[in-house]
Amino acid sequence: MNTNLVIMLKVISFIMIFIYNLQMFFYSDTIIDRRFKGKVPYIIVSIINIKLIYLVLYLRIFVAFMYLIFIVILFIEFIILYDSEVMAIVFGVKNFILHITLVRMLVLSIFSIIFDSSIYNILDNKILYTMSIIISTILLSIFLVIFNSIVKSKNIKLIIKNKEQLKYLDIFLIIMNLYIVITSILYNKNFVNNLVSILILSTSIMIFLALYNLLNRTLKIVVMGEYKRKSINLEYELIKNKANQRQLESIAFVDELTGIYNRRFAMLSLEYLLENNFEFSICFIDIDRLKYVNDILGHNEGDEYIKTISDIISIEFYGDDRVCRIGGDEFLILLPNCDEKSALKRAKDLFERVVYQSKNIKKEYVMSISYGVTHVNKNENVTPSHIIDLADKRMYKFKKNNKKSRENY
Repeated sequence: MNTNLVIMLKVISFIMIFIYNLQMFFYSDTIIDRRFKGKVPYIIVSIINIKLIYLVLYLRIFVAFMYLIFIVILFIEFIILYDSEVMAIVFGVKNFILHITLVRMLVLSIFSIIFDSSIYNILDNKILYTMSIIISTILLSIFLVIFNSIVKSKNIKLIIKNKEQLKYLDIFLIIMNLYIVITSILYNKNFVNNLVSILILSTSIMIFLALYNLLNRTLKIVVMGEYKRKSINLEYELIKNKANQRQLESIAFVDELTGIYNRRFAMLSLEYLLENNFEFSICFIDIDRLKYVNDILGHNEGDEYIKTISDIISIEFYGDDRVCRIGGDEFLILLPNCDEKSALKRAKDLFERVVYQSKNIKKEYVMSISYGVTHVNKNENVTPSHIIDLADKRMYKFKKNNKKSRENY
């Protein structure tokens, strides 16, 4: 066997694997949030992957175990590199692993048929095996480019946002990956005919077709869901139009000082959500120590304090969210289709953002807010005043506890 040829093929294969690793990570950037900036983390992880692949090949680990090892490694890497929910991470990992293993099945089975040799012998032949890796990674890179041009990242993001559809996809991907792991046991059997290779080839094609049929179906469902979501925005506009017909032209829906929605819009929107049995959450915000700022530094500074808090809230809450100023130092945020856990997390993020901004803005006072969250389920029989009162009580409880913690500190 030509040693120089084997070395050259190995170098090419490692380069192709490195390129595909980077391509895979950068594509993942477009659909899930990353933890670290720059290319360095991806380059480091890609180099580690090459070393791990070399180690696995050197140890000649059973193919089925090798796939399981790669699944675990890639899952850990995605957890480290990306800041997203576990279901989204599972979707990304299983999707890439499934594509990699399916392409490997295709290439190895075709090699087996062309060279009239079992897959076992292909794996045992250094030249053929290395060539199969090179061809597989080239196909994967080309396929990812084509996939990205046909299926837009924004549509994949819609799937990730739709928890129910994402769950079904994750289950399918897990089952298919397990099936491929079981099928890979055949790689370690030295069958004398091509029937096994033909079986593996046809199986990989059928799984590809099943995967993309399911993906296409899921995309249609989530796109329709997105249209429905946008229709809610249109209905919000109808609220404003109907209100304008009933009210005098002088009554506006925008707060003059901050430029966000006012109390009237907040109450009409809240009534609309309740009348149409939507699931939603509200977040009641109160600016801390505004009276102190007005009394000591003047109302102009107090107005600047209000506008600064309003700007921060408007940055944190957007899209379907409705940010309203309902009083001098009070804001109400409407969060359609948002569960209580998510609403609490977003309120906490807002609180921390205000604290962070306060440290960076040189003022004679410390900017701070208090918040309270209330969640309303579909068809829940409650009134707008009851919801706001409950959020208001929770806000005062937070304010009281926060004041104690500052005093203890």
